[in-house]
Amino acid sequence: MFFILSKTLYFIAMPITWLLGLLLLSLRLKHTAWRRKCQIACLALLLFLSNPFLINELYLWWEVPPTPFQAVTTYDVGIVLTGYTNDGKSPKDRVYMNEAADRLLYALRLYKEGKLKKIMICGREIDLYENDIATTTVRYTSKDLLLQAGVPDSVILVEPTSRNTRENALFAQKMIGKQEKILLISSAFHLRRAKACFQKVGLNVDVFSANFYSRDRIYHPIAILMPTEDAINKWGRLVHEIMGYVVYRLMGYC
Repeated sequence: MFFILSKTLYFIAMPITWLLGLLLLSLRLKHTAWRRKCQIACLALLLFLSNPFLINELYLWWEVPPTPFQAVTTYDVGIVLTGYTNDGKSPKDRVYMNEAADRLLYALRLYKEGKLKKIMICGREIDLYENDIATTTVRYTSKDLLLQAGVPDSVILVEPTSRNTRENALFAQKMIGKQEKILLISSAFHLRRAKACFQKVGLNVDVFSANFYSRDRIYHPIAILMPTEDAINKWGRLVHEIMGYVVYRLMGYC
């Protein structure tokens, strides 16, 4: 039920849903003046959502800032939240990564620098919509990548069943207990909710940000005024995350 609710909220949070809603409303309105106002509102919203400067400012406010590598101390385990792979692609002889791949890459670097004693991969890497989850087909996962990079099997922990941030925290707590010194690694925009969820189950974690959608400010007319499609995509992701954070707080998950 919670999974269905989260997907419904994600659809509502998509900017394209707002724009299509205004367009459909304008088509149904019979009064010409109101139809025109609705169309103007749709255009204004489009210009607002496509402004790269505005969305960058919001991400700078929401994202957890990056931590310099030299400032990281030694941790018993680094927990990497999944969400950076695409299992809905064939052939299955590799791991298909998306823009959040630096979650795993940063964990690997920290391990190589002696700052992580163990690495936990936390969360499902198999597409939720596949019907053959129990198939015998060989699937390559994050663990395989770490092994190929020279990380010993003995220091890799895998929690393969959690489907959301709440379950990430619950299942990780059952596997490693509360005494470990933990570094939580996830996307910068997601770490507020993730840290709160892990603290809720009694895990005192530090965080390390990856996968930034913000960039350093550029005060240039083109960067401030030129509309971009990328800005619209970023709005959907950020609104969805903020809605998720609010829902988790209301449900007592964080």
